[in-house]
Amino acid sequence: MTPFEALSEGSFFNILFFLSYTLNIYYIYQMAFKEKLKSFSEIQKVIDKKDGMTLFYFTHPDCAVCSVIKPKIEEFLREHSRISGYHSSLDDDPMIAGQLTIYSIPMVLIYMEGREILREGKFIVMDVLEPKIQRLMDNFGIV
Repeated sequence: MTPFEALSEGSFFNILFFLSYTLNIYYIYQMAFKEKLKSFSEIQKVIDKKDGMTLFYFTHPDCAVCSVIKPKIEEFLREHSRISGYHSSLDDDPMIAGQLTIYSIPMVLIYMEGREILREGKFIVMDVLEPKIQRLMDNFGIV
């Protein structure tokens, strides 16, 4: 029985099943990015941790492309749980763009042990980005 079939039948347990399914999907959706970083100092703290491979996704509220790419980045992060993912809007702190030399959005920056190892921006094609990241993961021994 699918969650929607359960809802259409209307019994208490079927509705409870549908709600638990919906909440699980919402929980999984929220877990793709660890958190939204709102300032350059927060980003710098994450970089300074030197905690494995870290992906930063930079957007702006007025960027339509950013909202299209974000679910694809989130899905990639869910599939690769060994990569820590963070999201940041350049609208929150314009200093982020200057400090990280971000001239176009959307932008994906990948850090490994505190050093930038990949930068993809403006025209992000997931079919191109994923093999690049996978190659880096293989080179650094991240499974």
